[in-house]
Amino acid sequence: VGSMLAQDERGREWARLARMYVTRLGLEDHPLVAALESNVGLLLRNVGEQDGALDAHRRALAIRSRIFGDAHPSVAGSWAHVGNALADRGDIEGGIAALRRSLEIAEPAY
Repeated sequence: VGSMLAQDERGREWARLARMYVTRLGLEDHPLVAALESNVGLLLRNVGEQDGALDAHRRALAIRSRIFGDAHPSVAGSWAHVGNALADRGDIEGGIAALRRSLEIAEPAY
């Protein structure tokens, strides 16, 4: 709903509800929660909330790293999102470093 249909406020509400259920069910380290955080990051990036986007992408990265380990393709994707979010905030060097980390993980997997 959020970023795909440009209904940002509805996307935020769905994310808020999803996070509430995640907490109630104790599923904080579930792959779907990482996907939720990643999508929230994309939504926030689309509306110009770069700090919130970076925080969400870092949460997704942390969850995926705990679940899959640091060398998993899903972790590479999260590093790419973190890199883009850093660059959006003006941290070009940090963004490049994160994107390089993404590439280091992704290349052997493909």
